[in-house]
Amino acid sequence: MEESIYTRYSVNRLIFIFSLPAILSLIVELMTGIVDTAFAGHLGNASESALTAMGLVSPLLGVFVAIQSLFAISTAIMVSSLLGKEDRIALDSHVQTGFVMTLVLNTAISIVFWFFLEPVLRKMGANGEVLALAMIYMRVILMSNIFSSLGYLLTSVVRAFGHPKTEMFIVSLSVAINLVANAVLTFGFGLGILGIALGTLISEVVCATLAIGWMKRKGYWFTYRAQPMKQIVTITWSLVKIGSVQTVLQSLAGVTAFLVNHQLLTWAGSSQIGSWNIANKVYMLLLMPIIGLTQSVQSILAYFNGSGNTEKQRSTAVKTILLSIGYGVVAAVICFLAGSAIVEVFSTNESLQKEALKMMKMVFITFPFVGITYTMITLLQVTGREGQSLLIAGFRQVLVIIPLVFAMPFLVQWLSIPVAPALAVIMAIPVADTLTLMLAWFLGRRVSRQVIQVGE
Repeated sequence: MEESIYTRYSVNRLIFIFSLPAILSLIVELMTGIVDTAFAGHLGNASESALTAMGLVSPLLGVFVAIQSLFAISTAIMVSSLLGKEDRIALDSHVQTGFVMTLVLNTAISIVFWFFLEPVLRKMGANGEVLALAMIYMRVILMSNIFSSLGYLLTSVVRAFGHPKTEMFIVSLSVAINLVANAVLTFGFGLGILGIALGTLISEVVCATLAIGWMKRKGYWFTYRAQPMKQIVTITWSLVKIGSVQTVLQSLAGVTAFLVNHQLLTWAGSSQIGSWNIANKVYMLLLMPIIGLTQSVQSILAYFNGSGNTEKQRSTAVKTILLSIGYGVVAAVICFLAGSAIVEVFSTNESLQKEALKMMKMVFITFPFVGITYTMITLLQVTGREGQSLLIAGFRQVLVIIPLVFAMPFLVQWLSIPVAPALAVIMAIPVADTLTLMLAWFLGRRVSRQVIQVGE
C-alpha cells in the first residue's frame, strides 16, 4: 500500500489540505440549493409561490440529506481508520457494504415518498399554486435523491482516501453543470420550477458518475467479494452506529425546520416562510466552512485513532476549535455589516428582503460559538463515544429548539418584549445554540483531558 497522506504531512498541513477542499466542496454543493432558491426568486409573478414551495419542502430535503449521511460519513471514517491500520481487505468490505446499503436505502425512500408525496406536502402546509409547484419540483428531486446519495458517499470516500482536491473538483464541476442547466432549462426553455429540478438531477448524475469513474481509474474501487450474511450485518451495524449521530442531528434539524415553518404559518403567514428560506440559506452557506472543517477533521482524527497517535489527535482537536471560533466571529461580522446586500441576491421583493434580514441577524448572534459544539460532537464520535454525540444532537433539537419554537411567541407577548411573533419563533435558534454549547462542553471534559489538552 502506498504511503498515506496522513503520514507525509504535519497536523497544520493536514488540516489545511483536507479542510480547504472540504469547505469549498460543501459550499459549492450547497450552491445547488442556493442557486435553486435564487432562480425561484426570479420567476416573475410565480416567484413568491415558488420560494414558499421550496421553503416548505426544505425540511424534507434536509431529512433526505440526513439519511444519505448515514453511510457516507461512517464509511469515510472507517476508510480513514482502516488506512491507519493498513487493512485493505476490511477497507474494501466496508466500502462495498456502504455503497450497496446507500443504494438500497435511498432508492426505497424515494419510491415510498413518490406514492405518498401529495398528502405529505399537504401536511406540511402546501396548497393551491404552492402545492402544484412543490409537486412538480419534488417528483424530479425524488429521482435525484438516489444519485445524490451515491455522490455524497463516493466523494466522502475519495476524501478519506487522501484526495480532498479530487472531491472538490468533482463537486464543483457538478454544481457548475447545475448552474448552466438551470439557466438553460428554467429560462431558455421556459420550464420554470421544473427546469430548476431537472438541473439538480443532471448535476447529481454527473457527480456520482465522475466519482465512480475516478475511483475505478485510480484503483480505489472495491473488489467485489461475496460476504457471509453475518459479516454484512456486522459491518452494516458498525456503519449505522457511527453514522447515526450525523443522521439524527440532520434529521432532527429537518423536523425543526418543519416546525419552524408551521409556526411561521400560524403566526405570520406563508410570506414569512419565503423570508426564512432566504435567511436559512445564508446561514447554511456560512455554516458550511465549520461543517467542512469538522468533517475533514473526522478523517484525520479517525486515521490517528486507528494508528494510535494520540499526540496528533490532541493537536488536531485544539486547532480545529480555535479555527472554528475565529471563523465564526468573521462570518457573524460580515452578516451584520453586509446583510442587506446578501439578501438582495435572493429576491427583488423588498418586504421579503426586510424580514429575511431581521431573521438572518437573529440566528447569527451566537454563530461564533457553533464551531465548538460541532468539534466536540466530531471528537466524541471518532473516539468511540457515539452515545454522547447523539445526546448532544438530541438535546439541541428535541429538548430545546422544539419547545422554544412553540413557547417563544407566547413568551415575548407575556413579557411585552417588542419582537414580532415570526421573529420570536426564530429566536429559539440562538437560545438553543447557547444551551447546547454548555452541554457539549460539559460532556467533552473527559475526552478533553485525554485528547484535547496539549502539553501534558
